[in-house]
Amino acid sequence: MGYTHYWYREKTIPKAKFDKIYADVSEMLTWANGSDSGWAHLAGGDGKGKPVITRAHIIFNGRGSDSHETFYFPRVVPADEYRPSISNGKHFDFCKTAGKLYDEAVCTCLIIIKHYLGKAVKISSDGKINEGDWPLAIWLCEQLFGYGADFRLDEQ
Repeated sequence: MGYTHYWYREKTIPKAKFDKIYADVSEMLTWANGSDSGWAHLAGGDGKGKPVITRAHIIFNGRGSDSHETFYFPRVVPADEYRPSISNGKHFDFCKTAGKLYDEAVCTCLIIIKHYLGKAVKISSDGKINEGDWPLAIWLCEQLFGYGADFRLDEQ
């Protein structure tokens, strides 16, 4: 299954904005660890250990056989990883989750990112806003942070 989320962003996210993203993603993970959410399956990028959430980057995956592709969102895209789009000049990235359990966490992170970056980030998905893990992610952002109801996917 190739279920994937896509985004275009600037090479460098301003530190103040990334700090807010970091704070909300950290709070989301704290909530997940203390809830019945089933997010105990989140791991580091290689499907082992713990997610890595710092003021420099966000890295996680599913755990073990529940892993697929790593969700990786750095504050500054390293030069050797920078992929500017021909159409808009922004860095293109994606995370193929194949709809595995960690997909809800990916959707939630993308809503958080969109909240703080607004039009500076374009987010699209193989799914629709009213299906898959998007409704759960929107609900979680509303419950934890008071935003998310106005989140919309951008056209691909």
